Amino acid sequence: MKDTVIEEAMRVRGVRGAAAVGASGKVSASNVDAAELNEFFELLFRVASPSDRYSAVGAVKRIMVRTDEAEVLSLLVAGKEALGVVSEKWRPMAELCADLKALLPGV
Repeated sequence: MKDTVIEEAMRVRGVRGAAAVGASGKVSASNVDAAELNEFFELLFRVASPSDRYSAVGAVKRIMVRTDEAEVLSLLVAGKEALGVVSEKWRPMAELCADLKALLPGV
C-alpha cells in the first residue's frame, strides 16, 4: 500500500490520521503520531488475518473500535494489506467506510 493511499485517506472528511499495514503485518507508512496507535493497527491486522482456526467466521473486511476520546479506530482490509484510520466520532461509519472503500480495491 503506497503513501498516496494515506494522502488520499487524509482528504476524506473526518479522518485525523491513517496508516498502511503491509502483508508482513507491520505498519509500512503512517502519519499517525502515536506509536501505540500504529501498534494497535498491527494487532487488529493480526486479528483480521485469515486463519484456519477462525475459518468459520469468514473473511474480515473491517474492524472498528470506539475510544473514550472523540475518535474511532478503523482497519479496512484489502487482500493481504490494510488501511488503519483514526477518525472523528461524529462522522457516520457507513459514510466514512464508503469513502474509504473507494480508495482500496477489494474491500
